[in-house]
Amino acid sequence: GGAGNGHMLSNASSGGVIKPFINEAFCVNLEPEGAAVEAVGEVNILPCAIGADGQQQHWERDGLLLRYKINRDYCLSLNYAGVIVLARCQSGDDPAQDWVLEEAGDPDDADYAGAWNIKYFTHINFCLTVNRTKVENGPLEGANLNLETCDGSTSQMWLLQPASVQGATHLVTRLVADEAGSRARK
Repeated sequence: GGAGNGHMLSNASSGGVIKPFINEAFCVNLEPEGAAVEAVGEVNILPCAIGADGQQQHWERDGLLLRYKINRDYCLSLNYAGVIVLARCQSGDDPAQDWVLEEAGDPDDADYAGAWNIKYFTHINFCLTVNRTKVENGPLEGANLNLETCDGSTSQMWLLQPASVQGATHLVTRLVADEAGSRARK
């Protein structure tokens, strides 16, 4: 796949969400849920939310940075323990906060359409990965993210979606569910 800048998240006034390819119902989220952004914590995956709750799942692309939409002073970062966290963005170049987005898999393979790898700029052969134990044994909810050697697995593939689409997707899902429910009641 060719290198891309992840145009779906760039310069979008509303930012966007980052979803694990293995389950689109989840979004990259700041943990602990609902804490003040100053309580910088690990980043994990939780079910995608809408409205105010959904705001803590919105990210913005800024050069090599992935900024946290609620407070753009914070960025997706790698800590010394190899865990993905939210940390104050460094004004200089901090290699722990530099990410490259590349299309994942074979572009001709429809199974992986829209999938991206989020690669660590300093060591480009390392990819953002969903905790593999959680992927294999569950539960996926609350799984943390770490950095592992890129291996082409779906645990390292991500879908990037503008926030407006995320809201529309939820709306469509709700409308379809409501209609199915009302038909069932008749």
